[in-house]
Amino acid sequence: WSESRPEGIKTRDATMVKEAHRMGQICEKMARLGDFWGGGSVCIFHWYISHWKRLYKRILEPVLSIYNAQLDSGDFFHVELSIFTYINLHLASGYSMDKLDDNLAL
Repeated sequence: WSESRPEGIKTRDATMVKEAHRMGQICEKMARLGDFWGGGSVCIFHWYISHWKRLYKRILEPVLSIYNAQLDSGDFFHVELSIFTYINLHLASGYSMDKLDDNLAL
């Protein structure tokens, strides 16, 4: 089926990407970062979706805010995803390990 209708797949994929990014932006505005699922949900959006339309450097601050809110609220269940996301995006953005140490309370 995909070989006979490749333009349909491209259109559907583009629509899915656009819709996923739109839903993530809504989640980003509505979620309470200190809640048990709030920060984790927004972090999943940043790890999987937001980089489709945003630079990694632009995602770093929101993910660091999620990490800090999770630490403050005691949400150590989800904090591993936020720190994993932050470290990967930080290094992919070309920043050094020294700046990473300054930003995280490890």
